[in-house]
Amino acid sequence: MVAISGDGDFLMNGQDFATAVQFGAAVIVIIADNGLYGTIRMHQEREYPGRVSATQLRNPDFAAYARAFGGFGVTVETTADFPAAFRAAEKSGQPAIIHLKVDPEAITPTMTLDQDPRKCVGAPSWLRRCETQSAAVIEFCCTPSVLRATDAAWPIAALNV
Repeated sequence: MVAISGDGDFLMNGQDFATAVQFGAAVIVIIADNGLYGTIRMHQEREYPGRVSATQLRNPDFAAYARAFGGFGVTVETTADFPAAFRAAEKSGQPAIIHLKVDPEAITPTMTLDQDPRKCVGAPSWLRRCETQSAAVIEFCCTPSVLRATDAAWPIAALNV
């Protein structure tokens, strides 16, 4: 089983990893760490420009967190390193955390904070609910542009699994 989580999401439920280790659950948790509550931040910036509040996170070393419970943990900082890290997590035979360090602007695999969600392109019409100011924003609706300086944003496609 593979669970994909943002850092903020994992911090709300990370204690479940201890249970996974206790009962030997075969899970690999991939944590995309951009250092903030990205979706909340996006909505704040869109609805209340210049009034961002309480969205930055001070994160632990998630790989060390996994090891502290007796699981497998590895940190990935470049896309090229992801396949080997994933294979090592699989081979460990333990519950595992793969800690992806991603750019703070990267809030989804295809969207950054600096994109205007009302100008989304390239998504199917059923997914793009961006036509009006009042429409709900689906976060996965903008064109891919998250690979930034660290080149570690969302490397899951590198697996070809």
